[in-house]
Amino acid sequence: MDVKSSSRNEIRVPPRHCIVPGTFFTVDWHSKTSPEYIHSFLSHAHSDHLMGIGSFRSPRVLHCTDITYRMLKIKYPKVVSAAQVHEYGSFFEIDGVVIHVLNANHTPGSAMFVFIMPDGKKIMHTGDFRAEPFIIQSASIFSPVDSIYCDCTFGTSNLDIPARDICVSFITDRIREGIAKGAISLIGTYTIGKEDLVYDVALATGQLVFAEQKRLSGLKSLIEAGWKDNDLFTDNPHESRVHLISIQDCSIENAAAYGKKYGFKTVISFQATGWAGKPFWQAPISELYDDIDVTLYKVPYSDHCNIPELCQFIKAMRPSKIIPITTQSKKDIAKLDKLFLPYIRKDQNKRFIEYYTSPPRLSQNKAINNSFELRN
Repeated sequence: MDVKSSSRNEIRVPPRHCIVPGTFFTVDWHSKTSPEYIHSFLSHAHSDHLMGIGSFRSPRVLHCTDITYRMLKIKYPKVVSAAQVHEYGSFFEIDGVVIHVLNANHTPGSAMFVFIMPDGKKIMHTGDFRAEPFIIQSASIFSPVDSIYCDCTFGTSNLDIPARDICVSFITDRIREGIAKGAISLIGTYTIGKEDLVYDVALATGQLVFAEQKRLSGLKSLIEAGWKDNDLFTDNPHESRVHLISIQDCSIENAAAYGKKYGFKTVISFQATGWAGKPFWQAPISELYDDIDVTLYKVPYSDHCNIPELCQFIKAMRPSKIIPITTQSKKDIAKLDKLFLPYIRKDQNKRFIEYYTSPPRLSQNKAINNSFELRN
């Protein structure tokens, strides 16, 4: 057997930050693994949370929301027969562990999971999330929790991530101004993500949004799954002055080529990503390129928490331990340690951030799950 086929069939060990301690459950990790790992929990359908999903089959069980299920059905149709769908606010029990499903406010269908162990210990996995006030309110009924496996994407950055409605209002105002000037507006997003932004802009401007077929099919499936009750999208580019494009195509050069393709002399391009959260983000980058007047805005619309939201969430949940799921850097861990220190229950722990390391050997896995302890 060659090396490539051998590695393809290799039984992999779940990373420790993807394991629910005291169980054989995994979160956002679905690779072929030891047979004890029957139950896998999927927070949402972004590619970095779908590790190993292509090989996932019964008798293993994949737990997700209905909208996430619909997204999987498009790209991984063979997987959905192994899926169990759960609604926000629902709970169910597996081997004495009660699992609650909460809205993560990240992308449509994104979920947080709270695992309540037979001994009463509560473990939360946030997946990717945005802790706006209504999310904190819904999650805080489980406070205090023992451990939070937490999305800290912007927790160590110096970026300014405004509330999403501020970004929506900004983009909406610029699009209205553009329509008055005969411009076409382009909104750059990832293949999956920022759906709420696009829908809110369409609703506010009264414009249908054009998306190419692959992206459009995903949006239509979301609507069919109950995400929104109005279909504001079209597959006819000539019906719309707002077009949804790839975030990589938002540059001045690409925007100019796009405008020329559809006969527009004025183009407004929006690159929507939290990584654009820098001072003066409202200031445009304007250029006349190939006789096309292009204005580019890098708008810090994010589906991840800003630092104040993270702190408010941790304060509300009152955990004893936090395990970041977005960084393994000791430098970042030290920053998070300092950031969260005021909000941690310190009765048992002097050090509460887990410095997780490489996964153990498979033969060690059962022992680790039965006696998993975060370092103090």
